[in-house]
Amino acid sequence: MPVIGLVQVGGQAMADRYTYVPLIGIFLAIVWEVGAWPLWRRPGGRRAALALAIAVLVLLGARTWQQTWIWRDSWTFWRATLAVNPRVAVAHYAIAGLFLAEGRVDAAIRAYRRALDLRPDFADAHAEVGNLLVQQGRLGAAAAHFRKALAARPDGAARDHNDLGNVLQRQGNLAAARRHLERALVLRPGFVEAHNNLGIVLADEGRLEEAAGQFRAALRIRPDFAPARSNLATVEAMLRERARDGAGTAGPRPEP
Repeated sequence: MPVIGLVQVGGQAMADRYTYVPLIGIFLAIVWEVGAWPLWRRPGGRRAALALAIAVLVLLGARTWQQTWIWRDSWTFWRATLAVNPRVAVAHYAIAGLFLAEGRVDAAIRAYRRALDLRPDFADAHAEVGNLLVQQGRLGAAAAHFRKALAARPDGAARDHNDLGNVLQRQGNLAAARRHLERALVLRPGFVEAHNNLGIVLADEGRLEEAAGQFRAALRIRPDFAPARSNLATVEAMLRERARDGAGTAGPRPEP
């Protein structure tokens, strides 16, 4: 019952591996039925049965070898999937990840976009494209994809809020960036990167004490998180200079 497929497990509608156990009874019934045929009791019937059994096993063995060869690596598997059905969005998404692992960013973006053509509400694909566009400095396009990712997740995703907040900070839209980063921390209170990014936004707004508090929060969660440690040192230096001068200072800015 756990693998009979009455209850969907995972993103797939069905999976080959879940047929193994439920089919045992069906295979036994088929073998018993065929074994009961009067044909096998005739002269030469045993030899015919043996020949048929060998032929079936050879055929199934060859088909099994052919099918398992598809699983030898991820490229082969996902290409075989697309050969069967080129409209599988998750296959294009997976191939985009393989391109990315090889450093082929443009090819990865094209594959992600193909996945989005097939499934416009594919939140993970929007998020991945957004991150790649950020690396290319295309912040406006990246922000649009992060917003689409958020729209596709009814409860909102902490990672998407963090990524969008980071982009908005780099665009100078500090108030909106702060709202998204605060939302990311509501969804995931221990989100180190969001604490660090919120600290950067607060520092840009001149709220240095609050910024230092966010960097310290990140370091309490992950003491070896180097960006927060560096940013905290920068903000503390700015606070000391402010205390000496009695006024704000432009100083060095924290970095993401």
